Amino acid sequence: MKRCRSCQREELDDQAHFCSECGGVLEEIKKGVDPRVNLSRFGEAFIDMMTITFISHVIPIEHLYWLPGDRGSLEFDRAMILFIIYSVIFDSVFRIGTVGKIIMKLKVVDLADKEPELWRLLLRSVFKVVSLMLWFISLPMLFVSLDGRLIHDRLAGTKVIFKKKA
Repeated sequence: MKRCRSCQREELDDQAHFCSECGGVLEEIKKGVDPRVNLSRFGEAFIDMMTITFISHVIPIEHLYWLPGDRGSLEFDRAMILFIIYSVIFDSVFRIGTVGKIIMKLKVVDLADKEPELWRLLLRSVFKVVSLMLWFISLPMLFVSLDGRLIHDRLAGTKVIFKKKA
């Protein structure tokens, strides 16, 4: 299968050299994940953690008294819930991606590279916390797996790719 460099349209005809839609040059679609996506996901995670830290200082976590958690785990529990709310709002409700994804030009798609259903995005946001807790498994998966998908992407049937140029 080949993809047009200009319009990013996929061509099924392996013998074609030019896009049937725009006339742009076709290139082979490489199997596996673009390693730049993995590095960009590190940047995205760092930016999102800084954003959550900023939000928790603007709205101190201890003021979120209605969230569950005892005094010993209060900060961690509420930070995780805040992280889920942040992910759900930006990834699922607004569908623009988190601040980190916007800056790093990444987006979440389903396995067919289409806009994922809302339930997949919600599931992904919840499982992202599991993935964070199991970072010692998730981090190596990013580099060892052929598709670069983390635990939460596998469970939700999604993947992270670069946004296509408009």
